[in-house]
Amino acid sequence: MEISFQNQATYETIYQYTNIKNSKALNASIYKDFNVLKCWKITTYAMGQLKDNRFFGIDGELYRKSNFFYYASINSQWTMDKAKSFYLSLGFRYNSNSIQGPFEISASKNLFVQLTKKWMDGKLETSLLINDVFRTDKVTISAKYADQHQRFTDYRDLQSLQLNLKWNF
Repeated sequence: MEISFQNQATYETIYQYTNIKNSKALNASIYKDFNVLKCWKITTYAMGQLKDNRFFGIDGELYRKSNFFYYASINSQWTMDKAKSFYLSLGFRYNSNSIQGPFEISASKNLFVQLTKKWMDGKLETSLLINDVFRTDKVTISAKYADQHQRFTDYRDLQSLQLNLKWNF
């Protein structure tokens, strides 16, 4: 587990790695496909996790942070031709607030669009993916305990345009 401290005199951030017993997590997940029409499929996924993290602070005290984290995604896929070789997908992902050791991580969301075309009886596949369409997949990471008060925003640079080429043997 990564733990960071801010030296109050110099304002330097010091990173340390440690293992602490008794951190726990309990998960549950569910996945379901829905065939709405012959040309339209919706895929859903949800996961919940109860997290309990413990860490030693710079003052030597043992701290505990707990939260319930959940992740949800929905993907809607349309078949655009009768040969079932051209698809349009629109998807949305959501991560709730989470924790990792001393860090509190804010919620994030992501919308993506993908066009996929299969060629040569499905042997060749090309796709165009526009990821994080509205540049909303960013998080604020903070640590608040003892005399530690850190905060920064991580934009993760996930907004992208990808062209993929895949050969199926």
